[in-house]
Amino acid sequence: MWYYSGQEMSGQAIDIKKRVAANICRAMDEGGLTSAELARRLDDHERQIRRWRNGEVSPRNESLALLALELGHDPSWFYMEHEERAAA
Repeated sequence: MWYYSGQEMSGQAIDIKKRVAANICRAMDEGGLTSAELARRLDDHERQIRRWRNGEVSPRNESLALLALELGHDPSWFYMEHEERAAA
């Protein structure tokens, strides 16, 4: 039987948190939104938005759905790898 050890799973979880955080930052940059503005639009705390952005925590499903709607992406987009944007 094949399985993940706890160490491998925790490494994957960290990578996913980082990816979600990076994609939140990317979508906010694309939309020209600050943490304060997004918090206001989502009726959430700015501190929580900052925690999502720096990868401390990932948004729960309901928050991710609202975040995705506000930022114009499907919720699954935040879990995907995206090519780096070229610097202007």
